[in-house]
Amino acid sequence: MTSWTSPDACAARLRGERRPISERLWEKVAIGAPDECWLWQAAVDSGGYGHIDEGTGRLRKAHRIAYALTRGDPGELHVLHRCDTRRCCNPAHLFLGTHDDNMRDRQEKGRTRIPPARRGEANPAARLDEFDVLAIRTLRSCGASLRGLAAAFAISVANARLIVSGRTWKHVLGVNHSNPERPERPVKERS
Repeated sequence: MTSWTSPDACAARLRGERRPISERLWEKVAIGAPDECWLWQAAVDSGGYGHIDEGTGRLRKAHRIAYALTRGDPGELHVLHRCDTRRCCNPAHLFLGTHDDNMRDRQEKGRTRIPPARRGEANPAARLDEFDVLAIRTLRSCGASLRGLAAAFAISVANARLIVSGRTWKHVLGVNHSNPERPERPVKERS
């Protein structure tokens, strides 16, 4: 192996020559016991995966390069981690799979992030609160028109229909009980 700090090596770098990717990759990996994670010690992307310039100016995931160097080119397949450690480059912890395999593996290991539902008033786009919804349903059951409800609560007729039918605000159940502590809601004028 050539020392890349020698005068000849410096001249080679100035000519645009680069060290082989195998050398550059493994010097940035903390290689441990065969069963341990070998963690990437250099730059990581926004997802937490190690990445390295493959020599063309294009960044590639370090674990993919580690797999390719030790087992062969993965082609279009994904390189998955048995250990679920994104920075791990230990070839014994890496295996190939399709996108569907990757999603199934993620689901089985409980790594799927499902954002919490933002129903009702918790939704930043909500114009109504639960009392309004109960009032709309109660007024409709007493014979109020959808058009009248829409105008009174400054919503569309379609939205009023969805609320009355229970297709939206499904979590709001029961009858309307007046709340003496609830301040009056200002009526928005439509122009």
